[in-house]
Amino acid sequence: MRSSSPRTRRLLDSSDFRRVCDDNPDGAHGGDFATVGCYYGLGESFGRIAIFRPGDARLADQIVVTAAHEFLHAAYARLTSGEQARLDALLDTRWSTIAADDPIQASVDSSVGSAAENRSTEEFAYFGTEIADAVDPALEAYYAPYFRDRGALVAIHDADRALWDGLQAGYSAKADALAVQEQANADASAQLQADRTQLAADRDGYNRQADEYNALSPEVRARTYVADSDATSGGEPYGSYLAGRLAEFATRESDQSRRQSELDAAEAAAPAARTEVERLYADFEALTVAAVPAT
Repeated sequence: MRSSSPRTRRLLDSSDFRRVCDDNPDGAHGGDFATVGCYYGLGESFGRIAIFRPGDARLADQIVVTAAHEFLHAAYARLTSGEQARLDALLDTRWSTIAADDPIQASVDSSVGSAAENRSTEEFAYFGTEIADAVDPALEAYYAPYFRDRGALVAIHDADRALWDGLQAGYSAKADALAVQEQANADASAQLQADRTQLAADRDGYNRQADEYNALSPEVRARTYVADSDATSGGEPYGSYLAGRLAEFATRESDQSRRQSELDAAEAAAPAARTEVERLYADFEALTVAAVPAT
């Protein structure tokens, strides 16, 4: 950005920033709709810019973009009425190509508020700092006196946006994964309990069958076979059937023991995963607080 700048620029902490910008709301610029910069161009204060100093070093890009945004308000204010009219027509044409659901539309609407007369200066400032391609050389010419490489400024804005998007995505991914894992743990625990209950019932049934079988005489046991589905005598001796069921219980118990170990490991890992999710959330919240002036 070249040095054709307004008379005074101020980087202020919360209390001083609010005192200045709350008293001079014209040209206030909001990052995600919270005011973080203002250009006040009335009376003795003509040409002054105030920028909030965020409380986290990761937000340095926010300062750069806000300063450029407010600078463009000053640049717009210094145009003659005829130049503003020509610029407004170019902005209207270019702005009509921006999708209604593009986030920049909501940003402009928030900054304009009820002051419809400020829409052109807001469009000029937002466009200059957040959209790299002006398409129309005539529109780009209005930015040329102030920027050697406006695309580099937009890249700084995009980097700031990527910081927030990355934090949000990182938190969401971890939180979603934790929710899925906790639900899987709960489902596995419930299924394991149900399987253990069923195994106990099956073992009780087996014990009754084994007791009845063992009470038979050796001759009767030798003639006892498993009944087929049509109630006729099958080909498997009943003693062999009972032995198979006993072996099956051992297999089921071994499987349940393995599943319990896996569940124990998953549940043991859950607190650390939850702590990480809470840390990411707290970091995002802290950065959100640091990004805007304290009330």
